Amino acid sequence: MVRNFPIGGLLLLSLSACGGGSETASVPIVTIAPAPVVTVAPAPPPVSNIATLTANLSVRQNGIDYYQFGKYFALNHSWGAEKIGMVYGKDYNVTVTYDKVALPKGTEFVWDYPDTPYDNALVYGYPSVAFGKTTLGLSGYNIDNSIAQIKNIQNWTQHYDVTLKGDLKYMNLMSDVWLFDSTGKIAAEIVVSSYPDDHVNYWSDPKNFFGQQANAHIHEIDMDNVKFDILVSNEYQGDKKIVFVTPSDDSVRISRGNIDWIRVLTLLKEHHDINPDWYVKGVEMGVEVQAGNGSMLVNDFSVSITYLDPLTNLYVIY
Repeated sequence: MVRNFPIGGLLLLSLSACGGGSETASVPIVTIAPAPVVTVAPAPPPVSNIATLTANLSVRQNGIDYYQFGKYFALNHSWGAEKIGMVYGKDYNVTVTYDKVALPKGTEFVWDYPDTPYDNALVYGYPSVAFGKTTLGLSGYNIDNSIAQIKNIQNWTQHYDVTLKGDLKYMNLMSDVWLFDSTGKIAAEIVVSSYPDDHVNYWSDPKNFFGQQANAHIHEIDMDNVKFDILVSNEYQGDKKIVFVTPSDDSVRISRGNIDWIRVLTLLKEHHDINPDWYVKGVEMGVEVQAGNGSMLVNDFSVSITYLDPLTNLYVIY
């Protein structure tokens, strides 16, 4: 009889000694070709989006080094150190590490300034992230690079979450908004210090310098389950309004929370402290460093502004 023996997926035919053929019958020989070898190209190395800012960048305006991704910025801003002639790499160091496509999340600032304050008025730097069209005067203040007029803003929220390390007594975590008129003149600065140091607590105390200026006054507001004092004053030898917003309890330190900017603006409008025709261009959040070394890791910084477009009469989310 004929039996089939599978070999590697093929059939080997053999003649049995019982039933037919002879003992000398030849056995067919089957040659099995080897399987082809498939060569797989190695996977390309992962592309890193991590980059670092140093004191000198190819993009630099008004003394500010920055990187922009969409509506967000990372800024290496050592205005105080530069003002008094300090040299980067010799007198101080600041490094900003960020993900170019995830900014501002994960951005980390590491600094090393002199161990002692220069004086009671100057801070060495303000390493920060920002949201808006431009920030801190980059490309100037004018209607074209504004987001909206105050009177047309319906909603403005900011969520933040940072990790601070180092010489905390010299760190003031603050969010900064500048208001300007139709001519581009700076009209007011609003500073919300959620993690104030002794430096800002001194300047925002109504018993001290700004509180003693003509027409200085205090408001209160509850925001994110925390009571804040709002000191409204005038800039020294100028007519720009200075607005300090700090926790009523000087011992409170907040590194994660929310700021309802429209509530702050509405309160100031109701007390005629600001003009609803003024413009805004965004908000900046960072650490004013009075001295020492430290770091800020931005776990989250997200901002949304909803305003009425006067040309289309439609609401726009920026």
